[in-house]
Amino acid sequence: MGFTRPIQWIKKPLGNLGTGVRRLWTRYTVSPNPHALFVLGNQKSGTTAIAALLAAAAGKTVCLDFFYKLNPLVEIDMLKGILPLSRVVDEHRRWFAFDIVKEPGLTFVLNSLLECFPQAQFLFIIRDPRDNIRSILNRLALPGNLEDMKSEHWDTIPTLLWKNILEGKLFGEPGCNYIETLAKRWNMAIQAYQRNVDRIHLVRYEDFVANKTYCILQLIDHFGFKIVRDISDQVDVQYQSKGDHSITWIDFFGSDNLERIERICREGMRQFGYTVGGSKPNESAAR
Repeated sequence: MGFTRPIQWIKKPLGNLGTGVRRLWTRYTVSPNPHALFVLGNQKSGTTAIAALLAAAAGKTVCLDFFYKLNPLVEIDMLKGILPLSRVVDEHRRWFAFDIVKEPGLTFVLNSLLECFPQAQFLFIIRDPRDNIRSILNRLALPGNLEDMKSEHWDTIPTLLWKNILEGKLFGEPGCNYIETLAKRWNMAIQAYQRNVDRIHLVRYEDFVANKTYCILQLIDHFGFKIVRDISDQVDVQYQSKGDHSITWIDFFGSDNLERIERICREGMRQFGYTVGGSKPNESAAR
């Protein structure tokens, strides 16, 4: 799928046009950026903070999620393989025209993304699955220690996408409960990275938290960007709702669900330096 050099999105002249006309206008005047940097990883892995800070330091345009602005069936059908990514890109060019595109949903169609953007750069953020899954559940206001979610829990889930994810409908790999399903999804995210390790740069969220400014400077150097702005006063900005990271894993998940995560994710955890076992409080919250 070939693209011409991107034409910057111009919003103001379209302010009074209807949605359909605006979409048609952008389809013929806006081109996806073939050299974009895609920031990928499971949801609540810290992708937003890293993408935003990188864009600020390098003076780049950035898109921080876009699927939530579209019909929810666009992402669901894409993840189910019903809707090709190439068609998503063609029909929603505006969101692929930025210098940096951060959209976790694209992680799970990575092979197609590489085909659509052969000249692009890719960054994958990984986070300890126990902290990652807890942060997702905090975001959804769901407890982590249930054997099975009841109807009152399902009724509080805010979007159709998350209901599909928690039910394991998107990838055909549901677990015996919602915790196993999320653990398997963490595996699927890192497996997407592992299959394309030669094309993707990896950052552990924990290393970013340990020294945010240094991590961003390293990324600027790796991707060939230039520093245009000091971000030292922005590194602690909260980009998304902050979860409760004071509670220990064992207290949040209970022994059974914690064992499920560590059993399912064991191989990946060891490969990326996460110790299996323990009950420490988390010292950071993903943004």
